[in-house]
Amino acid sequence: MQPPAVRKRDIEFKVRALNWPNDATLRRFQMSVDQQMAAVPARVLPHPRLVGGSDMRGGATFEPNSGKWDLRGYRLKNVPSMIPFSGT
Repeated sequence: MQPPAVRKRDIEFKVRALNWPNDATLRRFQMSVDQQMAAVPARVLPHPRLVGGSDMRGGATFEPNSGKWDLRGYRLKNVPSMIPFSGT
């Protein structure tokens, strides 16, 4: 996982490489693409907490560390079943 500043730099490099100001198709349809990133209001949401079963440190609540949970060797309490979805 890359830091946000590195991802931003990579995106800006790739956008410049596409050379949209000189794209014939965009010009033909009288379209243009702004090469500046849009500034949007945002916030960081709190991470979800996982509650373990009785065999999992006595039903402990687990929180992520470095963006991930380390749950190797543990089972979760009340795991929802997955229902297959068909787009037909």
